[in-house]
Amino acid sequence: LAALAWAAWENAVIAPGQAAPAPPARDDAAIRALIDKYRVQAHYLAHRCFLDEDGVLEAARRITAMPTALIHGRLDLVCRARNALRLHRALPGSRLRLVDGAGHSPFEPAMAAALIGALEHFAVHGDFSHWRTD
Repeated sequence: LAALAWAAWENAVIAPGQAAPAPPARDDAAIRALIDKYRVQAHYLAHRCFLDEDGVLEAARRITAMPTALIHGRLDLVCRARNALRLHRALPGSRLRLVDGAGHSPFEPAMAAALIGALEHFAVHGDFSHWRTD
């Protein structure tokens, strides 16, 4: 079934270098849920997520007063780190942290720690201007 193959691919690339999560259940309800999930994903991907690439970067350039931290897994094979770097360059005042050893999932320990660290910094300082990105 295509949905199971897509799930296997997604699990393989979401956290490179880590053990893949357990395969999805094969009961009818679980398979229907996967089909629904991937139908929506396919629709968005077929339409380039309804985003104009240059339009997103142009809009980012106009955001000047919003504290922004970009946290991206260095090993992310789903959304490549080079795109986070492009957004960072277009977004005035943004701070970018590429998380070593992390892929796409925010639930990987290194990503979760980076997200929590950024939020804790923001809670104390109200911005990211002195947030460590290394």
